Amino acid sequence: MDQVHYLKNISASYKLPLLKKALQIARETKSLEKIANTAHEMSFAYDEKGRRDSSAAFYKIYRTTADSLFSENNQRNVSIKETEWMVKRQEIENSQLKEFTKLQDKELAIKNIMLLAVVISLLLIIGIAFFIYKSIQSSKRNTESQLKQNIAETQMQVLRSQMNPH
Repeated sequence: MDQVHYLKNISASYKLPLLKKALQIARETKSLEKIANTAHEMSFAYDEKGRRDSSAAFYKIYRTTADSLFSENNQRNVSIKETEWMVKRQEIENSQLKEFTKLQDKELAIKNIMLLAVVISLLLIIGIAFFIYKSIQSSKRNTESQLKQNIAETQMQVLRSQMNPH
C-alpha cells in the first residue's frame, strides 16, 4: 500500500510498467490481495491514459480477484465460526458430562450410605436377637434351677417330715 501512495505522484506512462511488474510478481506469489490492488491501480492508470477498454479489463480483474478474496475470507470466517461452534458445543457437552458424573457420584454415595445403614441395621438386629436369645436362655436356666431348687427343698421337707413323725 505504501507503494501505491508513491505511484500516485508518477504519471501513467511511468506507472504502468511498474504496475505490470508488480502484477506479475503478485501472480507468481499467488497473493490475491496484491493482485486485486495492482489491478485496481492499473485500471486507474489506464483510465488516466484514456484507454477505457484496458481500464475496464483490469477493473474486471480487480473485481473478480476482490470477490475471490472476499469469498475466501468468508469461507475462512465460516470455518473459524464452525470451529468455534464445535469447540463451544464440546465444552457444553463436557460440562454436561461433568454434571452427570457429579450426579452419579451423589447417587452412588447415597446408595453406599443406604447399604451401610442396612448392614448396620442387620448387625443391630442380629445383636439384639442374640441378647434376647441369651436372656431367654438365662431366664430358662434360672427358672429350671429355681424349679430344681424347689424340688430339692420339697424333697428335703418330705425327708424331714419322714424323719420327724410328729
